[in-house]
Amino acid sequence: MIPDDLNPAQKEAVSHEGGPLLVLAPAGSGKTRVVISRLLYLFDRHGWADDRILTVTFTRKAARELVHRISRVRPSSRPTWVGTFHSVAARMLREHAEKVPLPREFTIIDGADQKQMIKDLLARIGVSEKEADPKSIQGRIGKWKTSGISPEEALASSFGPFRLQSELYGAYQESLRLQGALDFDDLLLTLVRCLEQNREIRETYQNQFEHILVDEYQDTNALQEKILRLLSRDRQNVTVVGDDDQSIYHFRGAEVGHILSFPREYPGARQVVLTVNYRSTRPIVSAASAMISSALSRYRKEMVSTGRTGDPVLLRRLDSEWAEARFVAQSIQKKVSEGSMFRDQAVLFRMNVQAQPFVKTFSDMGIPFQTRGAVEGFFNRREVRDLLAYLRLSVNPLDLTSLGRILNVPPRGLGDKAREKLEAFSRSAPASARELLERLSLDLAGKSRDSARALATDLEEAERKARQGEGPSAILQFWIGRTGYESWLSESEDSDSGKGRPDNLRELVRMGERFESGWTPQNGRTPTGVFLEELALTQEDPGETGESPDRVSLLTIHQAKGLEFRHVYLAGAEEDILPMRSRDKMDIEEERRLFYVAMTRARESLAITWCLTRQLFGRTDSSRPSRFLLDLPGEVVAGDRPVLDARPSSLRRQTAGAVSGQSGHAFRLPSPVHTLSRNGPSSSTGEVTGPGPIRPEWVGRKVIHPRFGTGRVEEAHGEGGDLELAIRFDGLGIRRLLERYANLRVEG
Repeated sequence: MIPDDLNPAQKEAVSHEGGPLLVLAPAGSGKTRVVISRLLYLFDRHGWADDRILTVTFTRKAARELVHRISRVRPSSRPTWVGTFHSVAARMLREHAEKVPLPREFTIIDGADQKQMIKDLLARIGVSEKEADPKSIQGRIGKWKTSGISPEEALASSFGPFRLQSELYGAYQESLRLQGALDFDDLLLTLVRCLEQNREIRETYQNQFEHILVDEYQDTNALQEKILRLLSRDRQNVTVVGDDDQSIYHFRGAEVGHILSFPREYPGARQVVLTVNYRSTRPIVSAASAMISSALSRYRKEMVSTGRTGDPVLLRRLDSEWAEARFVAQSIQKKVSEGSMFRDQAVLFRMNVQAQPFVKTFSDMGIPFQTRGAVEGFFNRREVRDLLAYLRLSVNPLDLTSLGRILNVPPRGLGDKAREKLEAFSRSAPASARELLERLSLDLAGKSRDSARALATDLEEAERKARQGEGPSAILQFWIGRTGYESWLSESEDSDSGKGRPDNLRELVRMGERFESGWTPQNGRTPTGVFLEELALTQEDPGETGESPDRVSLLTIHQAKGLEFRHVYLAGAEEDILPMRSRDKMDIEEERRLFYVAMTRARESLAITWCLTRQLFGRTDSSRPSRFLLDLPGEVVAGDRPVLDARPSSLRRQTAGAVSGQSGHAFRLPSPVHTLSRNGPSSSTGEVTGPGPIRPEWVGRKVIHPRFGTGRVEEAHGEGGDLELAIRFDGLGIRRLLERYANLRVEG
């Protein structure tokens, strides 16, 4: 039952019996194989049916791959509960929609629709977008939801500029309720409340799932952790797999404290560490391990390579971002001339804006490349969003956001005045789109009245088609034909920006056809409703990518998570870029983990570049090499290696080639070398020391502050009366407090 070629630690993780299990799986340690082998072991060992294990993955792509690989090894088995937290939540909510309560075919709205709804709410109360930024409001509402804070709780604790945001939060939620819609954060928050408040539903799933396995556990947020606890049986039938060194999604609410505190929160947990890296060469593993070992709060892991030799990690200093792009382009061409493919190579950077010099240089030099914006770009095209709005209305007639989008698209004489009347009707009495259009027609005359009635009639027919199980391709074609959308699009678009729009319509129809070819009936669901859910969740998934043609990949580090390439170029290893500028130690720690993730994408070679000057956002500044470069051992790097210059500032100013920085230190450059001995800083020669000993026993503890409320400790330093805690409070972010003055009540 256990594959013979697994190493001892992998076998231990696969065969663990009894009690919770934490598998620490660093980059390249064979994590996916362990996850699949453990699932197969549990199925075979206990004879469980396919629906008795809940497996949660970070991306939908990972879920599909997992199911495919299990089915290939065990053709009789096809696990039915495998997906992301969002897709699992959507499925559970639809299964119990009447008890939530929600329409069974509720709409999942994306970020663009969220923003539009907030704009509409601001316009309704007469507040301009200059006075209140819709994107900021959208972000604040997301943070409140991720922290489990209701509109009422937000309103009670908000003052000043947050007062308007909390009021809009309540109005936004009410609008979602009336439309039978949820946003992505709502999927998790609504499920948490459902499981907390409905014992019958909670126990149904607790009894169904004999075991729960969560992959990429380091990237769970507070709501996802609550879901895990609510679904598990006394926190005993749980396996979590992850790597605290790869926790890089704090901006999305992920909390590395969950994996750090797992042994305490799940009593009796067994901990298994996978220490063998099967992906990268020895120099890459050594360099990445040394860099991440300087992190403040982490599980200590001694990674070892399988012994493959390779070139040292190359460090290269360039004059500017254009010189950087040319160097990388020339290096790529050299690799291709030696037998590599373009698709074997990737350029990684911290921010999307850094891609611009590479795009221009690669285009000029004839190097094929791809970015990861293609999927998002397709679904953000106007014509695609228009047709999807028609499709959503066919499934959910309460979706008034979609009705507002297509009311006069193509033009049918239902302009701004008709829209204002429609919004007034919707506020006075909740109704379906068809009912509102019929009511609107009574208030109009001539062509406008006829158009409103015709659209209502078309909606009725489309709703019938969806209820009777017609697929998305047929309903899309119905709307394209009935509205004359494609003809209107071709006639109205005569610029270069309009080219290809009719092709996008046809591609959307083909997507519907491809979905229908693999559709298997689901209890109580329509194929068009499931298709829309698939599209909505796909757009939210950072791991969704298309096929990989022979092109170089230009990716942010976040986009590269979960991928690997033979050759990697990490660009922009500079202060204020990687790490990004921040005063928060926790942010710097996440930047260190981001650097580590970038390094460990490489299998055979890794080049890291930094520039003396760089233009960003229209401004040219002098740059300093990233502090993380100082942690790379000299024996495994080659090229331009910066070292920390701890001499007095008067001497540093006299040093040619010193690149000064705001931190009070300077970096100076040794002559380029091919092999360097360890020449980094030590505590006796100027390295900044920490604020006292690290106190890992405090990390992850739940505390209550008399003013700030409930929070969780993310960092702890010092002893006795000097114990300093970094606590993340719900809805407030991190506060740094001295424990002796904080008057904290410790709950866990």
